Amino acid sequence: IQDRTNEHLGTTDKAIIQHRRKLRKAMKIISDGGDLSELPLQLSAAQARDIKGPIAIDAIAPTQDWESVWQTSDQQRRAACDWDAEL
Repeated sequence: IQDRTNEHLGTTDKAIIQHRRKLRKAMKIISDGGDLSELPLQLSAAQARDIKGPIAIDAIAPTQDWESVWQTSDQQRRAACDWDAEL
């Protein structure tokens, strides 16, 4: 957990501020036992399948084969998701 008490966000940080508000709202809904359909950023399986977001290049690999390792890692990560996004 990051201590953000001394953080000074400016006008260019609006996206960070909005994201944190959504996160706090979601935490409050869950902690109060509220209706989970009120959580922000709800996606159906069909909507999630339509997302063609960035590929995650987050694998650790040997130098000589790094390209195939991150691609395989990303494919495995996506296949494990219940929404099974295709590239």
